[in-house]
This record gives sequence, C-alpha cells and structure tokens, in this order.
Amino acid sequence: MSDTDLGLRNVVKTVTNVSKEELTEWFSKSLKGKKRLTITPEALDLINQTINEPDFDGFRFMDTLYTYQDALQGDRVSLEDYVNAIRFCSFLEANGGNVVQAYTRAFSYRDFVKDRVGADTSSDEYKQLSSAAIRYRKNPTVIKILSQAEVPLWLMFQGYRYKAVKRLVEEMDTAKYSRDRINAADKLLLHLKPPENIKVDVNVNNKADSIVDQYEEMLANMVQEQKRLIANGSKLTDVANSKMSFIDAKVVNDG
Repeated sequence: MSDTDLGLRNVVKTVTNVSKEELTEWFSKSLKGKKRLTITPEALDLINQTINEPDFDGFRFMDTLYTYQDALQGDRVSLEDYVNAIRFCSFLEANGGNVVQAYTRAFSYRDFVKDRVGADTSSDEYKQLSSAAIRYRKNPTVIKILSQAEVPLWLMFQGYRYKAVKRLVEEMDTAKYSRDRINAADKLLLHLKPPENIKVDVNVNNKADSIVDQYEEMLANMVQEQKRLIANGSKLTDVANSKMSFIDAKVVNDG
C-alpha cells in the first residue's frame, strides 16, 4: 500500500475548504439508516486543516474519508476520531511503520505532542510520547482502516499462495537439515495468513482453498511434532522422518 492510498501525498497545492453542509450531504448518503453523524466545529476544522497541510493531497484525502468510512460505524467513533485515525494511518505508511513519527505528525496540533517533540529518546518525555503512540496504534478505528486498506493487495496476490505452498512444501520435504524444513513450514503458515481483524470471503468456484486448508493443518501438526522431538533431544534422523508417523490426514480433491 502506497502512501497516496491513504490520502497522503508530498505536494503543495491550492488551498481548498469544505463546508459543514457538504460533509453532511456527503456522509448522509452512505451512513443513512446506520448512524447519525455529528459534524462538530472541531471535526470540520481538523478536516480543513488536513486538506491545507502541504503533506496532503486534499482531494485524495476527502476520497479517503469516503473510502474507509466503514470504520465510522462504531457507536463511540466520532468524525473527529475517524479523521485523526486516517491521518495517523497515512503518516504510519509514509514513515515506514514508525508509530512514534506517525503519532507525532498526526497529532502535531496537540499540546501533548508539542511539549515532547524533539525530546531525547532516553528522556521521560520521549517515553511518554512513545507509549501514547503504541497505545494509539492499537485503537480499534486504526486497526479497521489498516485492515481494510490491506485487503485489496492481499486479494490481488492470492494466487501466489498456491505457488508458495508448492515451493515451501518442496523445501520442507527436501531440505537437507531439519531446521530448514521447520523454517520452511513456519514461513508457509505465516504467509498464508490473511490480514488481521478482518474476514475475507472469496468464491473462486473450485476446491483449491480447501486443499490449502488441509495442507495448513498438516504443516501445523508437523511443525509442532518436530519442535517437540528437538526439544526432547531426539536424533536428527528421527526428527526428519517424523512426518511419516504423525500426520493423521491426507489431502483430498473431490473436483
């Protein structure tokens, strides 16, 4: 996901403002019947402040507010909360996942941040800033936005899951050392995992997903068994051959 996907673009452009009436009309169409959205002066000021910041492309930022508005559905999520979360996610991507930098830039207008910007990394002020940033990264609205932003990319490359299965299963079966086989299995399970905190349903009209699920179960069993054998001091030959004796499953393709 590029930084422009969340409304951030390092360009300077003509100042543009939106009105309360425009926002009301905009969000009422999509949130109608779901939630009553209150547009406070603080939220409106924050939106216009963001539009006019040199770091942001105003038009793309407004489009981003519309794109990820599912994160607004929570009863306790205000428009100001949502805008702050979009700002944080944008800066998080632009700063390579550095939560402190993202938090500092997203909330640069707050006194809490102003009083701690530039503090030495060993100081109490920096520790307070870092702690606040880490807590905010776990904010449910932030998690929803980041998860939703990851889904298109995950779906786009879903086909590579099967190539990964083929290559890593081959490595798992043929690698010379048991450690390499275990690492291959661990990596396979890791990369087959979909984005966190979101359910993705894909109907591709075939049995491929069920086959992969069976492989995942078999691999998980094998990894746990080989780790147990290694921890118990078993011989490498016993560890290497353990897959022949503990996998109580087989891959079935009904297609």
